[in-house]
Amino acid sequence: MNKFIILISFSILLLFQASCSSDTSTEKEPKLPEREQLYKEVMEIHDAVMPKMSEINRVKRNLDDQIEADSLIDDNLKSEVSTMLLELTAAEESMMDWMKGFKVPKKNQADELVIVYLNEEKLKISRVSELMLISLANGTKLLNQLENDKKEN
Repeated sequence: MNKFIILISFSILLLFQASCSSDTSTEKEPKLPEREQLYKEVMEIHDAVMPKMSEINRVKRNLDDQIEADSLIDDNLKSEVSTMLLELTAAEESMMDWMKGFKVPKKNQADELVIVYLNEEKLKISRVSELMLISLANGTKLLNQLENDKKEN
C-alpha cells in the first residue's frame, strides 16, 4: 500500500511539473536576460526618436526661411525664433552627443557593470528623447503661428 501511495504521489508530482513547464513553453516571447532587455529598451528609445532629427532639421530651415522672407517681423518675434532655433539645435546636438558617447557593452563585461551602464544610458537617451520631442513640438507650433500670421497679412 505504501508503494502505491508513493507511486501515485510521484505521478502527480510529475504531472504537475510537466504542466508547469508546458506553460512556460507557450509564452509568446522568451524572457531576455536583464542586460539584453535593457539594451533592447535603450535602442527602442533611440530608434523611436532618431527619425525626428530630420523633422527638427526641417522645422529649423523653415523657421529660418520665415524670418528671412518677412522683414516686417517684429524684434520680439525674431528673438523668439532665435531662441527656438537654439533649442532645436541643442536637441539635435544632444542626440549626436549621446550617439557619440554610447558604447555597446562587450559580451565579456560583467553583467552587474553592464546593467548599471545601460540603466544610466537609458536615462540619458530618455532625456534626449524628451528634449527632442518638446523642442520639435514647440518649434512646429511657432512655425505654424508664423505661417498663419503671414497668411492673415
